[in-house]
Amino acid sequence: MNVYTVARTTLAPLLRLIFGVKRSGENNLPLAGGVIVCCNHRSNYDAIILGASLKRNLNYMAKAELFKNPIVRGIVTAFGAFPVRRGRGDSEAIRKAINIVNAGNALAMFPEGKRHKEGGIPQRFKSGTALVAFKTHATILPAAIVTKGAVRPFKRNFVKVGKPLSYEELGFTDGGTENLHAVSDMLHDKVVELINS
Repeated sequence: MNVYTVARTTLAPLLRLIFGVKRSGENNLPLAGGVIVCCNHRSNYDAIILGASLKRNLNYMAKAELFKNPIVRGIVTAFGAFPVRRGRGDSEAIRKAINIVNAGNALAMFPEGKRHKEGGIPQRFKSGTALVAFKTHATILPAAIVTKGAVRPFKRNFVKVGKPLSYEELGFTDGGTENLHAVSDMLHDKVVELINS
């Protein structure tokens, strides 16, 4: 049993209490096999809140700047994070994500690419999540973190998880740019439905 598993199973109830998490649909996450959790991005706490709300270890893309400090790098790596260089197509990060999913693990992605602190309707999704799903034929699980105002501890934060979407349901055709944008827009709509539900 690794550090992440121990921390998740022992600390998750405390973290949910600290962040006032109210969950719905958390049992929609398959307990085995490669899967991608696709979530809106509200704050720096999102990975903690999402990880404490679901029953599997999650792997994350995290901004490369976090990995410059060796102490921070050690902590975030232990909890399933790996670096991505934002603002450019990071093929190495995409390959890492594909390998994680193909190995049967759960990958959490925040396809807005940056935090949307104001909440409400998420920014348009970038196509990285759709690309990983196309390459792996993985199921995608839409999720949303919903909070009035800023996300912070000791405040009610809702985590809503939708029904799994299979590769076939995602509507992939050739995996070209237009197809990936169309799938990304569909995922965006699914997350918005959760936010508004």
